Amino acid sequence: MINNIIGLHKILYPEEYATIFIYAYPTFNGELEMLIAKSGYMNKNCIMQPKLFELLVNSESIYSLKLKGEKNIRILFDFQVVDGKEIAILYHCFQEKRTKDYSEEIIVAKARRKEIAGL
Repeated sequence: MINNIIGLHKILYPEEYATIFIYAYPTFNGELEMLIAKSGYMNKNCIMQPKLFELLVNSESIYSLKLKGEKNIRILFDFQVVDGKEIAILYHCFQEKRTKDYSEEIIVAKARRKEIAGL
């Protein structure tokens, strides 16, 4: 459980997303910027749709957001209650290349969640 959002960042790419309900791990914005720059998503509007979210099996409530295109980008996140509000915290992003086995990526997301919980 995360007690406060100190140390988390607002989503900054391509511009700051003005919300109090989504926060990101400190290195997330740079990682996503690099992936999107290489992906061809720069000139597309990505509309969030429920079918793009997936609760990952054996992940302890880690979800995946799928951005499909020339490069399949995945964003791993979860929902936390902070100061009485449910927020999404984005932990890790990566390009899915050959497999749908995200076990290594889930390890990164869980480690970042644990680090944030210790703040």
